Amino acid sequence: MLSLFFVLSVIATVVSIPLFPLQFFFPFMALVALRLSHVKALWISALCGIVLDLLSSGSTFGFHACIFAMTMTFLYPYRRYFFEDKCFPFLFYSTLFSLLNSLCLAMSASFTAHHLQWDFYFITTDLLLLPICDALSGYLLFVLPKLTLRFFKRFLLQWRLRAS
Repeated sequence: MLSLFFVLSVIATVVSIPLFPLQFFFPFMALVALRLSHVKALWISALCGIVLDLLSSGSTFGFHACIFAMTMTFLYPYRRYFFEDKCFPFLFYSTLFSLLNSLCLAMSASFTAHHLQWDFYFITTDLLLLPICDALSGYLLFVLPKLTLRFFKRFLLQWRLRAS
């Protein structure tokens, strides 16, 4: 199931990069953190970063992989406070992944030749709106179809029991 979610993340990222800079890997990384061991989650987050490195042209190869692995390392211990099947805990956990990644990218920009201004526009878009949109899009892409399928399975099972 996670491999299907990984493929969906790659496809959604490829399609959305020209339109809107959503990162569909953060909800996927939240799912990975909730389901897998720490070592496997680190490898998968590094793989997600490598895929993003291959799709982006502006940064050094391996840059996103390093940032994604750092994000996973920091947020993995907090997975026990969040649940995959609940709406708001999963949204909040995905938002934390996106927010921490944005902060790491902004701090690393100060070490490179890129100059970043911490103005109102940057704070509202990159640190507030995009993490929330990343979490909502991940919920719509990953969790909501699973919950809908579970609902229809229960409905069909109850319908069969009543028909018998």
